[in-house]
Amino acid sequence: MDTADRKPAHKPFTGHHMLAIVCAFFTIVIVANGTMAYFASSSWTGLVVKNSYVASQKYNAHLQSARDQLEIGWTSRLEYDSSRLDFRLLDRSGHPISGAQVSASLERPVGTSEDVKIAFIEVVPGTYRSEATLGSGSWNATVIARQNDKPDYTQIFRLSVGKGP
Repeated sequence: MDTADRKPAHKPFTGHHMLAIVCAFFTIVIVANGTMAYFASSSWTGLVVKNSYVASQKYNAHLQSARDQLEIGWTSRLEYDSSRLDFRLLDRSGHPISGAQVSASLERPVGTSEDVKIAFIEVVPGTYRSEATLGSGSWNATVIARQNDKPDYTQIFRLSVGKGP
């Protein structure tokens, strides 16, 4: 047998192979970037305020509001039980505060599709209740209590709804 009749044991690496590898690499990169861009644009925007400049103009007013709230000395507690929220409001000496108008914004930490605003009704002095069924997971509750000539009392609570550990 002649050595010219022998076939090589493997095919040589050619320019066509390199072209296929480069095309496959860039296809994978483009598909991965497209997938991440899709999920980034279709999920939570990350915005807390629509216009940060306008929000910054109100910063001193927010600080003064926080000082006023500390001055009145109210304390509160928010509890969720299957289909209702109970908000308890106490004065500086621990006595219930009656006659306040209480409302809340319930928001998911990420996303806005399930956000809801609710109003509370006073069931006993200092205890306000609202019927609300929340999906499982984390919720941010911003509760605002207003009473006559007092400054607004605002408190933010984090609720965890669902099965515990």
